[in-house]
Amino acid sequence: MTTPKNSLIIPTYNRVAVIGRAVRSALKRIREGDEIIVVDDGSTDGTQQARAEFCDCITYVTVPNGGAGKARNKGLALTCNPLVAFLDSDDEWQPHKLDLRRA
Repeated sequence: MTTPKNSLIIPTYNRVAVIGRAVRSALKRIREGDEIIVVDDGSTDGTQQARAEFCDCITYVTVPNGGAGKARNKGLALTCNPLVAFLDSDDEWQPHKLDLRRA
């Protein structure tokens, strides 16, 4: 039996100071086949430049500002895996978050 794969969606808006922490938190918890999708909801503070250190590890999409719900829905439309998890861009996950979801 294969382990279920996760699609992690991180909607963000003007979070240049904290988006890196959220992405690093997600990267620590993923397994092979999981994906991280960051949806930038039209940030104007340099959030897009903050993604540079993660460009090989995440999918980064920019959309016109429409709110967190719209950004989450855009991320959901891009997912490839059967399990979906949302992480706010100013938050981070506990160490076993995705393992518990898989179980």
